Amino acid sequence: MKALKRSGWLVGLLLAGCGGTGALSGDYAQRYVVEYDATQNLTLFSGALLRDGRSEEIIPPATLTANGVPLNFTPANISTYPYTGFFTGRVNLPIVFTDYDNRAYENTVALTNVPTIGFQEGFVGFSRNGITNLAWAGTAVAAGETVVVRVNGNAGVVREYATSTEGATTVPVDGGEIFGIGGTRVSLSRRTTPALSEASAAGGSLTLSYSTGARTFTTF
Repeated sequence: MKALKRSGWLVGLLLAGCGGTGALSGDYAQRYVVEYDATQNLTLFSGALLRDGRSEEIIPPATLTANGVPLNFTPANISTYPYTGFFTGRVNLPIVFTDYDNRAYENTVALTNVPTIGFQEGFVGFSRNGITNLAWAGTAVAAGETVVVRVNGNAGVVREYATSTEGATTVPVDGGEIFGIGGTRVSLSRRTTPALSEASAAGGSLTLSYSTGARTFTTF
């Protein structure tokens, strides 16, 4: 699989610990983040496998695949999400981790269960003077969901505004703050954190997201 620039919010989710090549036995925690980017029409996978709190690279015979494809490992990302892959379209990925004891854990990620979200037609940007209550196109926040507005500014500065309030239909965004960081690239996403269906005693986590992908807007 060819390299692809990852969505910034995935890289920002730091994991505890870091490490090298995998030990030959024991329970591994699975940490998976799967996002659909509507702008690119791609399903993006990021993952990590942790043993005793340390992220590790596994080696054969242990394997980690998504949709039957071995995932790329990037050593520089060992402390975040070193395993990555991408797939065309909005895909429900079967993710299979087989450990050194030949125990297989399969989790079919139901990405299509995450409701869509988008910017409303006619939305052009944020007022520099105070708070904009950004309303989105799509359903209100449901139990267990979070809606996030992510703004990328100059020099790698990022701001996020979010709501997890059940029934919410807007996110308050500080337009003055966005103007101050030179932010024009904005994405809107809906995230959920369902439980893994199969995991070792070490457990793990799963985050699913439907994202608009980055769009260009202005402050005025």
